[in-house]
Amino acid sequence: MKKEYQTVNPSNAKLLETYPMLTLPEIDQTIKKVKNAQLLWRDRAIDQRIESVQKIKALLLQNTDQYARLITNEMGKTLKESIAEIKKCAFLCDYYAEYAKAILSPQKINYQGLNAERVFAPLGVIYMIMPWNFPFWQVFRAAIPNILIGNGIVLKHAENVIGSACAIEALFTEAIALPLLKNVVIDLAHSEHIIKHCDIAAVTLTGSNRAGSVVAKQAGEVCKKTVLELGGSDAYIIRKDINVEEVAKEIVNVRMLNSGQVCISPKRLIVDKSIKVAFEQAVLNAVNEIAVGDPLAENTTMGPMARADLRDNLHRQIEESIAQGAKLLTGGYFLETDNAKGFYYAPTVLTDVMPSMLAFQEELFGPVIAISYADNDEEAIELANNSKYGLGSAIFTQDIEYAKEVAEKRIEAGMCFINQCVASHPALPFGGIKQSGYGRECSQEALRELANIKTVLIGS
Repeated sequence: MKKEYQTVNPSNAKLLETYPMLTLPEIDQTIKKVKNAQLLWRDRAIDQRIESVQKIKALLLQNTDQYARLITNEMGKTLKESIAEIKKCAFLCDYYAEYAKAILSPQKINYQGLNAERVFAPLGVIYMIMPWNFPFWQVFRAAIPNILIGNGIVLKHAENVIGSACAIEALFTEAIALPLLKNVVIDLAHSEHIIKHCDIAAVTLTGSNRAGSVVAKQAGEVCKKTVLELGGSDAYIIRKDINVEEVAKEIVNVRMLNSGQVCISPKRLIVDKSIKVAFEQAVLNAVNEIAVGDPLAENTTMGPMARADLRDNLHRQIEESIAQGAKLLTGGYFLETDNAKGFYYAPTVLTDVMPSMLAFQEELFGPVIAISYADNDEEAIELANNSKYGLGSAIFTQDIEYAKEVAEKRIEAGMCFINQCVASHPALPFGGIKQSGYGRECSQEALRELANIKTVLIGS
């Protein structure tokens, strides 16, 4: 009897679907199908690949409601957020359809009489390990650049969003008319087999730093390239010259998106101590406006967390932080709603969070605002960099020149936004440093990250 996974609706804990796991021979057959398709695909002109991406975009927009409901039912974000996710995937298709040809065109190298070109060729089949928090977007931002390069894709999606993975596979197959992207439902123990398979050229993973370390080690043993987008505990420096109400409301709204389950959301607020009272009150005012409930309901602004174990772990982190001295302003408990069996957690605010506390050291992947205070700008920068993570960051201030100086030279992160919360965008390189991983997604970097940058020279 085959092993299987079950997907569960996090808003009511009811079973959605059951998916049998592939055996090793079935995994090998799937990889071979993708490899054969990739060998055909690599010979298609870039204009043909772009045409397929445009078909993918059309199918996304044609089936937006269907895909959005699937996302919401599988991982719990509000229907509005799920619709926005699908539209963002379509936007990404637009971006690459417009710019891919120019970015991937051969580049002449004429130095000292050399007659050479830099060519961006496909690597082959890419093994993509993707998370559940953005079931379509995370896949699309990695997959679209790779198919435009000429690569094929074996997708291992998170166990609680396998329905989304199946839908994505069907969408790509319909648009491309080749099995260029195949989803594999596997026992985790078989992932190493895929990584080391002779027809897998590279691996890209979005997930925890623990998972990233394992994947990097396994891929390194067979000299395969990896791109890792791992955890984040983004620091936001809040200076005293800001509009307190506006900034607090923006940060709270962004932090609570997806029930706080976003790698680049504002997780550590480093606030100038002189505005402590006003800022805390403004945060509480914004939190009190959040409407938690059925994610399919029109008036809901925050749904459940994706799984019971995620909610339980978040609660443990909050309780330990309070025991260490953090002050609880609101929340900190399981939330009962009309769907009491769902995985809901109350929007939570912790303040007086110190660097020694768990809420400062670990990533809080849920609806929690964690506030620390700094006496001056230098201390704020020091606190912001006092983390093993280095994904995103932000600075809120009226002094743009100061913010640019700090963002460019002093913040240890892959991204730093000024007077705006960090967000992924197709045109902006996305990725981190330190234990937040390496490599970049989106922008032109994604089109070259998993390409074979090949030198072609014609002798005299």
